[in-house]
Amino acid sequence: MNSISTIALVEWNWMGHHPSYFKLFVRVLLARGCQVLALCPQPEEVDLALQDLDAKTRARLTLRLLTWAPAPRGCPGRWKRRAQTLRSVYQLRRQIGRWEAEQREPVELIFFACIYDGQFCQFREVEWLLPCQWSGLYLHCRAFRMPGSVIPQSGELPCPERIFRSAKLHSIAILDEGATTALERLSGRPVVVFPDMTDEQAAEEPTPLTTKLRRFAAGAPIIGALGQLQYTKGVITLARLALDPANKDLCFVFIGEVVWQTFKPEDRVLLSSLKDRCANVYTHFERIADERLFNNAIQACDVVFAAYLDFPNSSGILTKAAVFRKPIIVSEGYLMAERVRKYQIGEVVPEGDVGATGLAIRGILMKEGVWSNERRPKWEEYHKEHSYQRLEASFTKLLSAN
Repeated sequence: MNSISTIALVEWNWMGHHPSYFKLFVRVLLARGCQVLALCPQPEEVDLALQDLDAKTRARLTLRLLTWAPAPRGCPGRWKRRAQTLRSVYQLRRQIGRWEAEQREPVELIFFACIYDGQFCQFREVEWLLPCQWSGLYLHCRAFRMPGSVIPQSGELPCPERIFRSAKLHSIAILDEGATTALERLSGRPVVVFPDMTDEQAAEEPTPLTTKLRRFAAGAPIIGALGQLQYTKGVITLARLALDPANKDLCFVFIGEVVWQTFKPEDRVLLSSLKDRCANVYTHFERIADERLFNNAIQACDVVFAAYLDFPNSSGILTKAAVFRKPIIVSEGYLMAERVRKYQIGEVVPEGDVGATGLAIRGILMKEGVWSNERRPKWEEYHKEHSYQRLEASFTKLLSAN
């Protein structure tokens, strides 16, 4: 079978890591010489991020708007998800049909940049609308890492068996190498491990945010929780650490859009009042759309906090920590802890343990060079495993699968 060369790249979500992944996937597919129909909620943002590409390459890219469709007004609650899925896939089919008519060639493969159980649980009922085979990145492998446990955000069980037993399924991409065999057995299709890569560009210093950060810290070590801030990111653990007067010599930074509905009422109060209660806390509760500026914020940190709760999945923050050589704190158990231990790029603490987190941070901040000399972090090795070049190789393997 020849490698696929005409692809519809689809993303219905636009928060957290989604914009970064989508832009990187577009770049890789174009670099492979593919014709790409890229459908997402913010095509203008993607277009701006790809301005460095030459005109010949950009000529193979079509950017179009696509969003997850709401259920019709008055739709009974029990039918809402089914209605949303049907309308969303129907809109996707129309976009593909319009592009095929314009280009006078068929789309060979639809690749979903992110497959969430909640969005795809009704997918097999409507995939007959798709004009060709499909593939995609199954982002979370909870079903294989924590069988029987519910997804924290929804309270529902993951359902890969309802998604990946499909005649139109071409292949599956995952971030968790430990789930490969189980998913191949379930689906009967090739499973390709993708790197959990990240945009590595950084803006030239100084930038307004990092200037503010360093001025605010006034020389104190900066401990940062960055990205989409939701309950499972463990930010309340770090907030409680910041409240301890014993840590007033440290600067705690919280940067990113807060998903307030994921927090208990008392935790919302704690987080929203934190900077007023602690003189050593800096908050920027907004998404930083420019990845370069986000990366500069990572560079400003001395320690990156990523001790997530009930989180068996991969995280791109590990790659950012490796790229910018910043020690990282993660929770015990599952994939992130496995990788941190394998590459010695940080410390592993019991989930939600404020005291252990404090000790781990202090251990990293020991007299300059002591932690690095003892651990000998394998920054470059981790970076190589989760690099743009690795993503190119993974896409090549996936598009050539049969």
